[in-house]
Amino acid sequence: MIRRQAMILARKAPRSVTVSDLCARGFAGLFAALVSFEAVGGTDLDDYVALRVRTAMLDHLIGLDPAVREARFISRRIARGIKSLAEMLGRAPERTEIAAVLEMAVEDYEAALALIHVRGLARIEVLGFDQPESIRSEDEAPLSEGSLARAIASIDEASRELLGLLYQEDCKMGEAAAVMGLSESRASILFTEAMHRLRAALGRE
Repeated sequence: MIRRQAMILARKAPRSVTVSDLCARGFAGLFAALVSFEAVGGTDLDDYVALRVRTAMLDHLIGLDPAVREARFISRRIARGIKSLAEMLGRAPERTEIAAVLEMAVEDYEAALALIHVRGLARIEVLGFDQPESIRSEDEAPLSEGSLARAIASIDEASRELLGLLYQEDCKMGEAAAVMGLSESRASILFTEAMHRLRAALGRE
């Protein structure tokens, strides 16, 4: 299965990417899936492994783009900034406070969120977030449904509403934005910030 996926993706990848490279990433995804499977619950093992394998390969391909690597760096900065602020303030930080700790104007912070969204780095892959191919370290606690639920409860109401529309009601971003009376671009910024708030709350920087 891993080799088949690697061969399919290699046809569309740069010439410098080999099937062996993708297989290696696929095996990393396989091991990560086996380590974390019990924490997911209610998921078919074959489907879960296939998803993690393919995601690991795609993340490797995406990471070859320097612009994506830059977006990953900014994304981690934002998640760490939110986490440190939340610990210091004892509450969810406001957008202006996040921008300030990152030494950015609010407009620049929002532009960074928009860039991260465009680069495809804002995802709710519960067990991986921005590095789904990596294997969980021994000191990293697995995520449970309860920990995710608590993290979602800690974010603002608008973000929770947006996540509900996207992941419970299966709305597309444009549809969810229309329901909330937002432009699609503003909804994308709200969504991307919500992902970083979740990552900060779950310790997945």
